[in-house]
Amino acid sequence: MAEGAVQCDHAGAGQRGQGLTNQQIASRLNIAEATVKSHLGRLMAKLKLSSRAQAVVIAYETGLIVPGAGDRT
Repeated sequence: MAEGAVQCDHAGAGQRGQGLTNQQIASRLNIAEATVKSHLGRLMAKLKLSSRAQAVVIAYETGLIVPGAGDRT
């Protein structure tokens, strides 16, 4: 179960970095919006980030997101 949570954190962070809303991420992952908020909140706490903008910067810097590689549909 912990591995699934890590995968969800990873997927959610990547999709958030693509500019998707929590609702859009939830729809793509077939989970509740509250679950997305919870996972992203825990991820941000683990990384000691105070804003989603910081999370996006980290996602780009670590290669989780490649500029221009994803679609926003």
